Amino acid sequence: MNMIENVAKAIARHQLTALGKAAMDKPNSDYYNKCFSKAERTNIESIARAAIEAMREPTEEMINVEGTFYKIKDHYQAMIDAALKE
Repeated sequence: MNMIENVAKAIARHQLTALGKAAMDKPNSDYYNKCFSKAERTNIESIARAAIEAMREPTEEMINVEGTFYKIKDHYQAMIDAALKE
């Protein structure tokens, strides 16, 4: 399972819980596929991709954590980019 799928399934679990339905205890593709139509899964995955993209640019707070983040900013952004390519 790639990062987009992980985030999509977390969003799906949240949606099921919010609707009062039994949520997926663990990411399970069969359950995910049964609970959501293909169109719904595509929409959830688009939301997941947007959430990951929003994380690409670190906040000031992240950069200023004990002055260490600037050293890993490029690596952090590369990891987010890799997740988006999955």
